[in-house]
Amino acid sequence: MENYIFLHHTKNIKEILKSGYLVSGSLVKKSKRHFSPEPLDYVFMYAYFYDLHKSDHILCPTLVFKPNILEHYDAIFNNDWLFGKTNSSSIILKKSDSDKTRENQINKIKTILENPKLMPTGRPLPSYSQQEFLFAKKINLKKYLDGIIVDCLEEKETMAIKKYLKKYGYENVKIYNSALN
Repeated sequence: MENYIFLHHTKNIKEILKSGYLVSGSLVKKSKRHFSPEPLDYVFMYAYFYDLHKSDHILCPTLVFKPNILEHYDAIFNNDWLFGKTNSSSIILKKSDSDKTRENQINKIKTILENPKLMPTGRPLPSYSQQEFLFAKKINLKKYLDGIIVDCLEEKETMAIKKYLKKYGYENVKIYNSALN
C-alpha cells in the first residue's frame, strides 16, 4: 500500500462531481479559482504523506486522489508554488516511467518535504503548502477520486455532497468526517 495520496482543495465540489472531471484553472471561472490568481493550464494538487504530514492542517473541503494517478497522467512536482512554471529543481513524472523510476522520484520528493531547509522559501507554512503537483490534463474522477474531506462542513452540506456522490455514480468514494490522521 502506498503511503501517500494527492489532495485538491476546492469549494466547487458539487460542480466538479457533476462534471466528472477536475479541470485546469484556465477552464475555471476566476471567481471559482481558490489559490491561483492566474488561469493556469494545470490541475493543481499536493502530495500528502501519511507518516510525514499527519499533524498538518488540511484545508476543507478537499478531494482525495489515489497515487495510481501517476501511472496514467504526467505530472510536475515543484517544491514551492511556482504557479505552472518549472525550474531546475522541478521533478517531472511521466506516466511511462517504470514503477522503480516512479518510486525513486516519490522517495526524492518525500525527502525534499521531510527537510524544509531544502525549500526555496523561508515561509513558516506546513510542508504541504510549499509544494505543488501539476497535471496538464483533466482528471477523471470516476477512476481516481478516492474520497472527500468534509470535516469543516455543516451536516447539511455533507449530506448534499453524499447525495451528489450517489446521483452521479461515485459509490466507492469515501467521506472523511475528520482529517486523514
